[in-house]
Amino acid sequence: MIFAIYYHGNEAKIEGLLTASQVFLSIALPFTIIPMVMFTSNTKLMGEFANHTWVKYAAWFATIVLVTLNIYLILQTVGLLK
Repeated sequence: MIFAIYYHGNEAKIEGLLTASQVFLSIALPFTIIPMVMFTSNTKLMGEFANHTWVKYAAWFATIVLVTLNIYLILQTVGLLK
């Protein structure tokens, strides 16, 4: 709301700001999701609460898919892909 007021409702500027925020989140996501999967799968750290084998593989699969899609989004946004 603050930026809508600041940019006087200019939709192009607000859309650019939204796109930039999504790119930033795409860059930040791997730095949070990869350690989370690593730590929650570690039996020394988590003990009996560590991920089961099938959960660990599902989490790594989802992580790989998300990171790949985020890299694609970043490359598309900066104009390296069409």
